[in-house]
Amino acid sequence: MSRHVLEADEAYRIGPGEPAESYLNIQRIVAVAKKTGAEGVHPGYGFLAENPEFARACDEAVITAMSSLPPGPVALEGLYTALEHEAMHQETLLYMWHRLPLEDKRRPVDEVRRANLTGSAERPGSAPGLPRQEWVEIPGGRATLGVNRDELVFGWDNEFPRHVADVGAFAIDRFNVTNAQFMEFVEAGGYRDRRWWREED
Repeated sequence: MSRHVLEADEAYRIGPGEPAESYLNIQRIVAVAKKTGAEGVHPGYGFLAENPEFARACDEAVITAMSSLPPGPVALEGLYTALEHEAMHQETLLYMWHRLPLEDKRRPVDEVRRANLTGSAERPGSAPGLPRQEWVEIPGGRATLGVNRDELVFGWDNEFPRHVADVGAFAIDRFNVTNAQFMEFVEAGGYRDRRWWREED
């Protein structure tokens, strides 16, 4: 018996030694995960790590389990938690992309966003292909961030406690700030301009 099985708190047999009947058997692995109430499944290195059928089977198992819950906040919180978890993975991947050497990066060949891009002619001094500046007006009102611990079955630590504040009307750019726009801000002395900063910042 392998060492990781001996040291595990719990171990379950999923099949014989033949990989096709155990480590590569998607249905058996998912069945054990359901039976034990596992919160996650690590596909290992190789084996099922890059098999989209395995990922799809896990997704379907989660969807089936959630659809069996009675309508109410518990089911919704489970869905929101799953979506937020996926977003966290996407954010981590974005950080990894940012750390790639510049020479390894390539401009996307997909031109879907071309309609939302403008050349330098509309923004003199800017690099060509910058997103068109488009402001969205946000009305003033009361904003609520987070929740109190007795109001939610599950939540991340940074979501507690609830914070409520009255926020005045403001405008925000529809697109994220690009590296070129940030460079313009730095070169224009934005960090030295006291108009943009408060003492507590």
